[in-house]
This record gives sequence, structure tokens and C-alpha cells, in this order.
Amino acid sequence: MGLAASHYLQHRSALLLDGISVTALLTALVIYATRVVLDYKQTSYRYQALYEKTLDSVFGSVHILLDASEQQQERPQYKEALQYKEER
Repeated sequence: MGLAASHYLQHRSALLLDGISVTALLTALVIYATRVVLDYKQTSYRYQALYEKTLDSVFGSVHILLDASEQQQERPQYKEALQYKEER
């Protein structure tokens, strides 16, 4: 085997290692990007669910307060109607 043949084999193996390195690097980048996107979606989903629960809680509290307010407003009128009926 001559000097040119051994140089060719070394060059070829170096190219093969470079190709494998580039493939491994690209694979790692794709895996990392996929993981980042999936983590973002999961976190976004969690915060959306928390936001909706908070809104439900707030609207539930407002609904309870409105009902209580309406009941308080109706009670004096009901009492006045009973007093008016008793007077007659």
C-alpha cells in the first residue's frame, strides 16, 4: 500500500467521522428543539387551566355575591308587603 492509498483511507475515515459528528449534532439539536417545544406547550396548557380555574372561581364568587344581594333586596320588599297586608 502506497503513501497515497493510506492518505486516502485516512481522509476517508476522517470524512466519515465528520459525517457522523454532524449527524449526531443535528440529531441532538432536533431532540433539544422538540423537548423545548413540548415543554412550552405543557407549561402553556397548565397556565391556561389555572387561568380558567381562577376565572371560574371569580365568576362563582361574583355569582354568589349577586344572588345574596338580590335576596337582600327582595327581603325588605317582602316584609313591607306582609306589613301592608296585616294593616288591612
